[in-house]
Amino acid sequence: MKKTLLSLALVLGTTAAFAAPFDVNDAADIQGTFSEEVPKGEGSATGQAARYQPLQSLKLGDYTFTFANGEGKTEPAYYYAMSTNANQDKTIRLYSTNTMTVTAPAGTTMGQISITGTNGKTGIVTADAGTATSEATSIKWSTTEPVSSVTFTFSGSFRIRTVEISSEAGSEVPDTPVTPTGGLFNIDFKTSQGGFTFEQGTLPEGLSFVWKQDAKYGLVASGYYQKVYATDAWAISPVVELKDVEEPTLTFAQAMNNFKDGNDKIAVSEVLKLISVNVREEGGEWTALTMPNVPTAQG
Repeated sequence: MKKTLLSLALVLGTTAAFAAPFDVNDAADIQGTFSEEVPKGEGSATGQAARYQPLQSLKLGDYTFTFANGEGKTEPAYYYAMSTNANQDKTIRLYSTNTMTVTAPAGTTMGQISITGTNGKTGIVTADAGTATSEATSIKWSTTEPVSSVTFTFSGSFRIRTVEISSEAGSEVPDTPVTPTGGLFNIDFKTSQGGFTFEQGTLPEGLSFVWKQDAKYGLVASGYYQKVYATDAWAISPVVELKDVEEPTLTFAQAMNNFKDGNDKIAVSEVLKLISVNVREEGGEWTALTMPNVPTAQG
């Protein structure tokens, strides 16, 4: 039975016992740069709420949350409500390329996390372990092998209000691969990570990720943040069942840019020595494919 790496991992409904949700209002040990409230009309037309921005870390219960900006324009933040607002709820605010790492207390692990909030969109969150999904008001994360720490990467804005954490493992990958409509395996990476997992390799100091799912560009890999870093990272599909497929065809769109030696872009022929598309049968060895119709120049 031929299966290639590429079984479609789905986050199914779960009956895991979550602890009582942590309310962001109850955050403790907040670390970051604090700014006082600016009342409306005093240097700001609309006013500016008090906040920690950039937000570095905080604790909810015994769980530690740490934050980093990535390559985005807006730093992660912990916002208070304006003093004139009847609703005094606080929020953790994440923006494009921000990361949030959740670390369990010593001796414990996490199998599922449920986050509620606002201002989100479908498919703007990925995780370095397990599977993360997002909608306008929620984020769900699950893994079949509980971990002590997980890092979420955001490609859009989200405001967190509550967090629930369970030590129980999430749902298993289905035994029967799911066939999407429009083809045996068809993914719009601008709206979903498509069950792909990211092996980010050993990240040098200064990088929080290499691969990410981006709502504008799809799957994106970069080893650049203020300078170029050497990286070895993979985006790996779930298994795709090819038992009854005589001539499977892989079709994808691609773009490349900012592969440089110093300040000069290198030739496409040299770029192709640094990137590759590989396939393997389940349990087998990776084989690199020859990519036709590669870009004739960097973008």
